[in-house]
Amino acid sequence: MNVTIESQLWTEMYSKARSLAENLLNNVYKELYQSHTSEEHHKFILLKVQAAIIQLELCSGFLNLVMTPENCFARKVILKSLIHIVFEYSSTLRNNHIKTLMDLCDHKGFTSEKENLSRIVKASKKALKQIDKYRELRRKTTGHYDPDIAKQVLLIESINEDESIEAIKQFIYFNNVVLESLSKIGRK
Repeated sequence: MNVTIESQLWTEMYSKARSLAENLLNNVYKELYQSHTSEEHHKFILLKVQAAIIQLELCSGFLNLVMTPENCFARKVILKSLIHIVFEYSSTLRNNHIKTLMDLCDHKGFTSEKENLSRIVKASKKALKQIDKYRELRRKTTGHYDPDIAKQVLLIESINEDESIEAIKQFIYFNNVVLESLSKIGRK
């Protein structure tokens, strides 16, 4: 397939994904200010808002990524921003939100959703470990900007495009499953 056509297809696909993520976020945000049946329901909506924010950020970043030529420094700079989002949010998920979501599944009797989430969490561990290896990149080039600019450049240059893109794609899929689970569980 022609590289230009392939690039156009990826751009179109991520443009649609970004548009869907934007609509989802705006709809979930509206839910936040509607009356809730319980404090538990409000927790679901808050989890859903955060997952929708992340989905929009990742889809927007991926759209920028596919519009940038491969194997150039600018592409790695876009990747570092995506890595930062995944790094920080995956930490929040692992240390807090997944447990909260599992507890809410138990409380509402959503055994199949809990099993599905457990399966997806387990399947995503490898991708998340790939992102964890960028801890120093995050610390020196995204979360904070190290005064040693040469070190920043070296860390950005060290990003493996294929590996990090695959890990981020898996995380987008994972986050989408979390959003779907939140939608199903939050209905009751």
